Amino acid sequence: QAAAILTLLNACLAIDPGILSSLRPLRSLFKQIVGLPRDPMPAVEDKLAFELGDFRMAHRKTFEALSRALYQEKRVELRVDIKGFPSGRFSPQRFVLTTHGWVLDAMSHRKREIVRIPIVAIESVRVVDVAAEYVVN
Repeated sequence: QAAAILTLLNACLAIDPGILSSLRPLRSLFKQIVGLPRDPMPAVEDKLAFELGDFRMAHRKTFEALSRALYQEKRVELRVDIKGFPSGRFSPQRFVLTTHGWVLDAMSHRKREIVRIPIVAIESVRVVDVAAEYVVN
Protein backbone atom coordinates (compact mmCIF):
# COMPACT_ATOMS: atom_id res chain seq x y z
CA GLN A 1 0.00 0.00 0.00
CA ALA A 2 2.83 2.40 0.82
CA ALA A 3 4.41 1.67 -2.55
CA ALA A 4 1.06 2.35 -4.24
CA ILE A 5 0.76 5.72 -2.51
CA LEU A 6 4.29 6.70 -3.51
CA THR A 7 3.58 5.58 -7.08
CA LEU A 8 0.44 7.73 -7.11
CA LEU A 9 2.35 10.73 -5.77
CA ASN A 10 5.05 10.25 -8.42
CA ALA A 11 2.46 9.99 -11.21
CA CYS A 12 0.65 13.12 -9.99
CA LEU A 13 3.89 15.07 -9.76
CA ALA A 14 4.76 14.07 -13.33
CA ILE A 15 1.45 15.59 -14.46
CA ASP A 16 1.51 18.69 -12.25
CA PRO A 17 4.48 19.42 -9.93
CA GLY A 18 2.31 21.77 -7.83
CA ILE A 19 -0.24 19.09 -6.99
CA LEU A 20 1.50 17.79 -3.85
CA SER A 21 -0.17 20.35 -1.58
CA SER A 22 -3.62 19.07 -2.58
CA LEU A 23 -2.58 15.48 -1.75
CA ARG A 24 -2.04 16.13 1.96
CA PRO A 25 -4.67 13.52 3.01
CA LEU A 26 -2.35 10.83 1.64
CA ARG A 27 0.11 11.67 4.44
CA SER A 28 -2.25 10.33 7.10
CA LEU A 29 -2.96 7.20 5.04
CA PHE A 30 0.78 6.61 4.54
CA LYS A 31 1.29 7.09 8.29
CA GLN A 32 -1.47 4.59 9.08
CA ILE A 33 -0.06 1.99 6.66
CA VAL A 34 3.47 2.31 8.08
CA GLY A 35 1.99 2.03 11.61
CA LEU A 36 2.96 5.39 13.05
CA PRO A 37 1.00 7.17 15.79
CA ARG A 38 -1.58 9.82 14.88
CA ASP A 39 0.47 12.72 16.28
CA PRO A 40 1.41 15.52 13.87
CA MET A 41 3.85 14.41 11.20
CA PRO A 42 6.29 16.47 9.15
CA ALA A 43 5.03 17.41 5.70
CA VAL A 44 5.61 14.80 3.01
CA GLU A 45 7.34 17.32 0.76
CA ASP A 46 9.97 17.80 3.49
CA LYS A 47 10.76 14.08 3.54
CA LEU A 48 10.39 12.97 -0.08
CA ALA A 49 12.02 14.32 -3.21
CA PHE A 50 11.25 13.13 -6.72
CA GLU A 51 13.86 13.31 -9.48
CA LEU A 52 12.23 11.80 -12.55
CA GLY A 53 12.36 8.16 -13.46
CA ASP A 54 10.10 5.14 -13.34
CA PHE A 55 8.95 4.11 -9.90
CA ARG A 56 10.11 0.67 -8.85
CA MET A 57 10.00 -0.55 -5.27
CA ALA A 58 13.01 -2.66 -4.41
CA HIS A 59 14.14 -3.72 -0.96
CA ARG A 60 10.72 -3.08 0.58
CA LYS A 61 11.69 -4.12 4.12
CA THR A 62 14.66 -1.74 4.13
CA PHE A 63 12.47 1.07 2.77
CA GLU A 64 9.82 0.41 5.45
CA ALA A 65 12.37 0.36 8.30
CA LEU A 66 13.92 3.61 7.07
CA SER A 67 10.44 5.16 6.66
CA ARG A 68 9.64 4.41 10.28
CA ALA A 69 12.93 5.91 11.45
CA LEU A 70 12.46 8.97 9.26
CA TYR A 71 8.95 9.73 10.47
CA GLN A 72 9.73 8.90 14.08
CA GLU A 73 12.81 11.13 13.73
CA LYS A 74 15.22 8.46 14.99
CA ARG A 75 18.81 7.66 14.07
CA VAL A 76 19.68 4.43 12.32
CA GLU A 77 22.69 2.13 12.21
CA LEU A 78 23.31 1.04 8.64
CA ARG A 79 25.58 -1.54 7.09
CA VAL A 80 26.15 -0.51 3.50
CA ASP A 81 27.54 -2.62 0.65
CA ILE A 82 29.58 0.08 -1.11
CA LYS A 83 33.37 -0.27 -1.19
CA GLY A 84 34.99 2.41 0.95
CA PHE A 85 31.66 3.62 2.34
CA PRO A 86 31.66 3.59 6.14
CA SER A 87 28.82 1.85 7.92
CA GLY A 88 27.62 3.40 11.14
CA ARG A 89 25.06 5.82 12.55
CA PHE A 90 23.07 8.12 10.32
CA SER A 91 20.24 10.61 10.73
CA PRO A 92 17.82 10.09 7.82
CA GLN A 93 16.91 13.38 6.12
CA ARG A 94 14.69 12.35 3.19
CA PHE A 95 14.06 9.80 0.45
CA VAL A 96 14.84 10.76 -3.13
CA LEU A 97 13.53 8.97 -6.21
CA THR A 98 16.20 9.30 -8.91
CA THR A 99 16.47 7.86 -12.40
CA HIS A 100 18.54 5.05 -10.84
CA GLY A 101 16.05 4.23 -8.06
CA TRP A 102 15.43 5.21 -4.45
CA VAL A 103 18.21 6.73 -2.37
CA LEU A 104 18.37 7.98 1.19
CA ASP A 105 19.88 11.34 2.01
CA ALA A 106 21.26 11.00 5.53
CA MET A 107 23.67 12.78 7.79
CA SER A 108 26.66 10.58 8.54
CA HIS A 109 27.59 11.04 12.19
CA ARG A 110 31.09 9.80 11.43
CA LYS A 111 31.71 12.20 8.52
CA ARG A 112 29.44 14.99 9.86
CA GLU A 113 28.03 15.56 6.37
CA ILE A 114 25.06 14.56 4.23
CA VAL A 115 25.60 11.43 2.17
CA ARG A 116 23.38 9.84 -0.47
CA ILE A 117 22.94 6.08 -0.05
CA PRO A 118 21.20 3.87 -2.64
CA ILE A 119 18.50 1.81 -0.89
CA VAL A 120 19.68 -1.29 -2.80
CA ALA A 121 23.15 -0.95 -1.21
CA ILE A 122 21.84 -1.06 2.37
CA GLU A 123 22.44 -4.52 3.84
CA SER A 124 20.93 -3.93 7.29
CA VAL A 125 19.04 -1.27 9.24
CA ARG A 126 18.71 -0.93 12.99
CA VAL A 127 16.69 1.95 14.43
CA VAL A 128 18.42 3.59 17.40
CA ASP A 129 16.28 5.21 20.09
CA VAL A 130 18.12 8.53 19.78
CA ALA A 131 16.69 11.63 18.13
CA ALA A 132 17.89 12.23 14.59
CA GLU A 133 19.81 15.40 13.75
CA TYR A 134 18.52 17.51 10.90
CA VAL A 135 20.43 19.73 8.55
CA VAL A 136 18.74 22.93 7.43
CA ASN A 137 19.21 23.68 3.70
